[in-house]
Amino acid sequence: LKKGGTLIIQTPNGASIFGGRYRYHDFTHEISFTENSLRQVMLISNFFDAHFYETRPIMFGIKSFFRLILWNFIKIILQFILLVETGGADKILTQNIIAVGYKR
Repeated sequence: LKKGGTLIIQTPNGASIFGGRYRYHDFTHEISFTENSLRQVMLISNFFDAHFYETRPIMFGIKSFFRLILWNFIKIILQFILLVETGGADKILTQNIIAVGYKR
């Protein structure tokens, strides 16, 4: 990318309880990333101001509204389990993670 260019990545999320589902669904996925590992790769690749997002359900109708509500509820439970086990919890727990960074 040219200086100031924007990089947008969607990749399997290694921090997700179901992250392996997408990683092993497609044989071209050789590695999964977490928010932290993806941030490290972006920094050493000269990208800055990285932002990370979930690929949670998008509300566009009644079914997707309920999926979003259920996802938010399930996410709270998963974060609680992680908090109990490890003392901390990841913010992004969807199967995929989206990263946006800008080239220096």
